[in-house]
Amino acid sequence: MSLLKNKAVWSFIGGALAVTVGKDVVTSKKAKKLYAEGLAKGFMIKDNLQTTYEDIQEEAMDIYEDAKEIHRKELLVEPSCDDICEVEDCND
Repeated sequence: MSLLKNKAVWSFIGGALAVTVGKDVVTSKKAKKLYAEGLAKGFMIKDNLQTTYEDIQEEAMDIYEDAKEIHRKELLVEPSCDDICEVEDCND
């Protein structure tokens, strides 16, 4: 069998060529700069999302604390006769 017709040989040659070209592309200064800029933008997005998440979490805790306070105050107030009749429909 001729080496030129052997798929394994061509696969090996193609892989070696791809590694050689790929290494040059990956290690080039332009590529490194592009990778660094992409990662920097990713870090900025992460920081913005984290800040937004923390703001939402603080707002939710404020709402929760307000609701607890309202509930506590409602428990301290005794219902009036009108409130009881309204619930039981005893005005009929």
